[in-house]
Amino acid sequence: MTAEAGRPAAVASVKVYELSGPPAAQARPKPRFVGAQPRRVGLYYEDPVLPLNFGGEASFPQFAQVADRLIATMEASGFNTLYYPVVWYHGPLVPTATQGDGQQPGRPHPYDFISYLLRRFEAHGLKLVGTFNVHDLPSLAGAETDEDRVRAGALTSVTVQWDSSLKTTGWHGTPNNYNPLDPSVHGALRGVVAELTKRYAASPAFDGFCLHLPVHSLFWFGSLDTGYNDQNLAAFAKDTGIDLHLDPADPFRANHAYQALMGSHRQRWIDWRARRLAAQWGEYAGLLRAARPDLTLAINPYYSIDKNDFQPDQPPEQADYVAEMRDYGADPALLARIPGVRLMNTLSPDLYRWERSNNRPTPEARVYRNFNFSPSFYEPFARLGVPYGIQLHDKYWEDAVGAKSLPGLRDWGQPELSWRVSTPVPPAPFALENYAAALGNADITTLTKGGFVVGTVGIEDQIAPWAAAFGQLPAVPFADVAGLADPVRVRACQGADGEWAYAQNRLAQPLELVVSVAGRGPLTDLVSGQTLPVTDGKATIALPPYGLVALWSPAGGARVQGGALRGTGPLRAALRTRLDGLNASLPAAPEAERAVAAPRLALAEKLLAEGRLARLIEVLDEPWEARLRR
Repeated sequence: MTAEAGRPAAVASVKVYELSGPPAAQARPKPRFVGAQPRRVGLYYEDPVLPLNFGGEASFPQFAQVADRLIATMEASGFNTLYYPVVWYHGPLVPTATQGDGQQPGRPHPYDFISYLLRRFEAHGLKLVGTFNVHDLPSLAGAETDEDRVRAGALTSVTVQWDSSLKTTGWHGTPNNYNPLDPSVHGALRGVVAELTKRYAASPAFDGFCLHLPVHSLFWFGSLDTGYNDQNLAAFAKDTGIDLHLDPADPFRANHAYQALMGSHRQRWIDWRARRLAAQWGEYAGLLRAARPDLTLAINPYYSIDKNDFQPDQPPEQADYVAEMRDYGADPALLARIPGVRLMNTLSPDLYRWERSNNRPTPEARVYRNFNFSPSFYEPFARLGVPYGIQLHDKYWEDAVGAKSLPGLRDWGQPELSWRVSTPVPPAPFALENYAAALGNADITTLTKGGFVVGTVGIEDQIAPWAAAFGQLPAVPFADVAGLADPVRVRACQGADGEWAYAQNRLAQPLELVVSVAGRGPLTDLVSGQTLPVTDGKATIALPPYGLVALWSPAGGARVQGGALRGTGPLRAALRTRLDGLNASLPAAPEAERAVAAPRLALAEKLLAEGRLARLIEVLDEPWEARLRR
């Protein structure tokens, strides 16, 4: 990876392989749970680029090879789920009655390729979730955009901004160009959801839809600076009884409403918008459940990677993601009450490197990495009592390097792909760091990775064992086992189909976990099928770096209820030495640096005393530590 100035990469070796066939599928033991779904693990695409990723064509018969390679990749990696755009940027990628033939320039796909993928997935026991990563729709093209006419009272589905202007342009990182509460916007989205639900619900491989929500999504406002349309303001006044004293003839009434709402009624306005959007999204979830009771609607905000205002010295636990989500128009507490809704959040593990090479210097850019690990990111959503998942978004570097006169493929008589996209992947075992952090912090039932390229390319061998264990667990709530949270998280569940438990190592080193067991053994490792003997109420589990072990015993059998770790002594000693050095540097640091570092050092000391080594390492990865150490 040479995209960062002053950070060249050295090539140690180059190996060229000729493949004799697709990779071997990972063995998937028959699940032992009854009446539950497995936890979902797999690939997630922000962009619809399957033909580009898998070396095929966007038409038949060649697209069959794309599907072959996709399925082979998923099965070799232990994946059971694909999230893929069915509606993207400017409309559906499949034909619909109201939005056209589904072909978008630059992203061609075969006619109704989703139906084809579902048929192929059925034969392999895989699931597909269709994502709505949508900015606008063809049916909205005739919206009123004359600002003078709108200020004079004409209605428009385009969003009215805080200063009474219309938002007619914008792209990634800017709020929605439309008013999501406008009947034409909601009606168009509802119509697409209804049509595609009817088309795909009969397939057992279809697993519902996902609202992919960057700030520019058509589904929500994306900001408190938008949505001051006359019809919204009138509905707010009717529902709440709050008179904003607006003059219909005032061309700047939207701005006057903004000032009144932000000055005196901010939370009432935020609450009202959230209730309205929750009602609309509840309709979409209802359409899915009416077609098939097990179908769900995933809500996946991308807000954390669209922000650019995290302060370098802001402790990660002070970031209020719920408040940010509410500012954009959605309240997770309201969404959690909707039958059939699942919550997700998106993190970007390599965003700190992208920021480091484009915007911020080191060590300030590291703050983007630190937010990925803070318990405060997960807890407000995980505690709402609905299935919760994490998407790891790959921030990528792109360049038209292939358009230059480069030797290589052309010399071999092969066409050169001009536009290149690359995503850095970490060496072993660090590809699993975010997987371990996610499951360590929350009892997630879904974990996906991706963006523009195959999210796990080059790290399949690291991901596959974790995915195999995760997929053997039922997607039902597991309870924390007391005393085993950090550096190994253990959770357990009792059911009519057995006694379940899992152990997630949150460190980059192997550990040995001795669990205390009630009841008769043995315990079974769900991936290997091997039994772990229980002696005197104890069983020993070897955990690889960032590794996950899934355990099971027949109902009424061995139940994990506690335990202790072995092998953390050297790490504790090393962390003690590191803290001693930082404490020694603190008195000589500038006053401003001391003000930042002192409370974080106190927290670090507390974490070490409590044995919370994973969280301690995360705190020591914050920018203040690098500055104090210099």
